Amino acid sequence: MAGVDDYSNWMGNLPEEKHSVPLNTLAIPGSHDSFSCHLDKTGELSPDNEKAIFDLCKIFGNMAKDIIYNWSVTQSKTFTEQLNAGIRYFDMRSTSKPGCEDIVFCHGMYGDKIEDSLREIDQFLIDHPKEVVLLDFNHFYKMNDFHHKQFLSMILEVFGYKMCPFLDVESVTLEMLWENNLQVIIFYKDKIASDYLQFFPTQSIMSPWANTPDCDKLLKFLDDIYSNGHDPEKFWVWQGVCTPDVGTIMRYLTGSLKTDIAKKVAPRFMSWLSDKKTGPTGINICILDFIEMENYVPCVLALNAKCQFAIFTISVVY
Repeated sequence: MAGVDDYSNWMGNLPEEKHSVPLNTLAIPGSHDSFSCHLDKTGELSPDNEKAIFDLCKIFGNMAKDIIYNWSVTQSKTFTEQLNAGIRYFDMRSTSKPGCEDIVFCHGMYGDKIEDSLREIDQFLIDHPKEVVLLDFNHFYKMNDFHHKQFLSMILEVFGYKMCPFLDVESVTLEMLWENNLQVIIFYKDKIASDYLQFFPTQSIMSPWANTPDCDKLLKFLDDIYSNGHDPEKFWVWQGVCTPDVGTIMRYLTGSLKTDIAKKVAPRFMSWLSDKKTGPTGINICILDFIEMENYVPCVLALNAKCQFAIFTISVVY
């Protein structure tokens, strides 16, 4: 029996009027660097690091790996745990790895083999036939055309008939997906994916990044986007994420992203979201570090009780 904090079937449980609206007008909880609970701090640094981080490792040796690990981990839950908690959008970083034939996750350090995680997600979808996931492969490192083709073939093999082909956003509704037994939308930000109809291209989703460790600047960045409106024909990601720079890490060498950044950002992001609405230019996908914080998932889902529509007035001249 599902517990009170179980959101494993929230899409299937949405009221009927939400079944026929475009998916980009729903508030969808997501996670930032979704895979990072299983980074390998005993291994080598991954190629997504800045030069300054590699230099830090040279100076501090193995001790630096503990520091980098603490600032690279952004989630404490596995994919299955996140799915059961209600997360439906996953933020993916992919890389080849020396001495390994498989494509793996990375964020500062190497993570799990991606195929294993995709099969874990697929099993959840088999068990929850009305749930839909959005997988965003948006950063690639040390991957040539051969790697990409091999990777795309693997994704097709895992999800196959569950994958929604690239369509205009207005057509992508829960009702349409359910009628066609489709449960997976995959964004793949490399031009090679344009040869495959099953993948949504990079221009179909926007994910503006504030790129700041300062929460005030993050919230102003989000405010500006929300106030000015955005393209209603795309999926849109609202990043409730502050990014530590090297200076931040050096100030808190014995700290971590969770204690020194995420715990401060999460309540303020949730407060910012609280009065927002969904709709064609409203809140869509949200992402957060450590998705268990601040009642994140139920607060995002509660936005689906609100909506934002354009109001038109007609002047009649007698």
